[in-house]
Amino acid sequence: MATGTEMTPAREPGPGPAPVLVTRLGGQQRIFPVGAQVRVGRDPAFELVSVNPLVSRQGHGVITSDQGGATYVDQSRRGTFLDGKQLSGPLRITESVVLRLGDPATGEELGITPPLTSTQMARNHGRRVLGGRMRRGALAVAAVAALAGLATFGFF
Repeated sequence: MATGTEMTPAREPGPGPAPVLVTRLGGQQRIFPVGAQVRVGRDPAFELVSVNPLVSRQGHGVITSDQGGATYVDQSRRGTFLDGKQLSGPLRITESVVLRLGDPATGEELGITPPLTSTQMARNHGRRVLGGRMRRGALAVAAVAALAGLATFGFF
């Protein structure tokens, strides 16, 4: 009796989920489709709403996104800050950033992660896994070195 093996052609991976813009404001994460205009402010009609009085009511800023990243435009009187420095024009975002709204030290944090393709998400996941392994490895090496130093001085 001959048995045959049925061969099925391998499927090419699909394009995966469409890239999305990820934001975080006031402890809440929100996800928006690429191309959506995201308004930030205290107005309840906006897509990202803050209750912080340092954030402008009429519109603190606007985020727009495309396949290559996102752009944040400050529209406030109090300003938007990146790393303690006030934005002086549109900010092009190609990797995750945290902005402060209204004050460089105490302003509410707005986290923006630009649109990522499935390939970029997989690469970033690989980096996080590798980074975690490297941190654990460095910690283990430091612990062994510390123990060796203590043993040298007769503590063990």
